[in-house]
Amino acid sequence: MSYKGDIVRLYTIRKFITDIETIINNHETVIKAVENMEGQYALMLCIAQIGELLNKITTPELKADLPVKDAVAFRNVIVRNYEHINIKFTVRTLKESIPELKTKISSLIKDYEEKQIKS
Repeated sequence: MSYKGDIVRLYTIRKFITDIETIINNHETVIKAVENMEGQYALMLCIAQIGELLNKITTPELKADLPVKDAVAFRNVIVRNYEHINIKFTVRTLKESIPELKTKISSLIKDYEEKQIKS
């Protein structure tokens, strides 16, 4: 796929991150969201989709800036349920890694949009 296709994937990932934030806000805290069966399933689906989309990024410059391997590994754990999902790791991912990913993706999207304006 192309650079432009990868940018579309980044927009989609950012939407999943917004969905994660909404799910957490609806449950008041990350812990409460993860402890709630519906919240946990919704969060896991969003995280799995993020891993799937990151795995489809083909532009080397974008791929180098993103945590593709970690996201795909966690996606595989979620989808294949390898020895059950570690809740503490999930909470840490939601509190630390997802906000970091949002910042990085927002920066990449902003760079793309600025290049489009200059073109």
